[in-house]
Amino acid sequence: MRLDPIVTRRFQELQQKADGVIGAKILDFTSREDGTRYYKVPSALYKEWATNVLNLLQRTFGESSIHYQNFAAHYGSFDGWESSFHDSYGIFKAAREDYEGGYLFNIRTLAKAEVLADAMAQSKELLHAGYKDPACILARVSLEGTSKNLVMRK
Repeated sequence: MRLDPIVTRRFQELQQKADGVIGAKILDFTSREDGTRYYKVPSALYKEWATNVLNLLQRTFGESSIHYQNFAAHYGSFDGWESSFHDSYGIFKAAREDYEGGYLFNIRTLAKAEVLADAMAQSKELLHAGYKDPACILARVSLEGTSKNLVMRK
């Protein structure tokens, strides 16, 4: 599967933004008991980054994907703590890894197959209705697109 260079670049940009969000963390308090430090990340920076991530996940994986749903749930419950940011960041990293590893192939293949099946069904309907030329054109375009995808798969 070929990776879309725009999506790959956007994952890189959002990685850099994530580094900026965590770099802007602010010490909120230190535990008196064990000296543990608790940090918060700026809400505005998190929301900017998270909104960009949600957009990328929605467009790349779809709203029904586990990546999008998990990230959206974390976004909705974000409380400002550094640990909450790391939870969201973990989902982002998993999505990037799955994308760059080529594990979206099945999703895209299924979507393309569904579009092809719809186009072929429309072509049959046109042919049965006596519209031979439009039916042939629609079938040809569908088959050419499928052939192109098969050739470019490697």
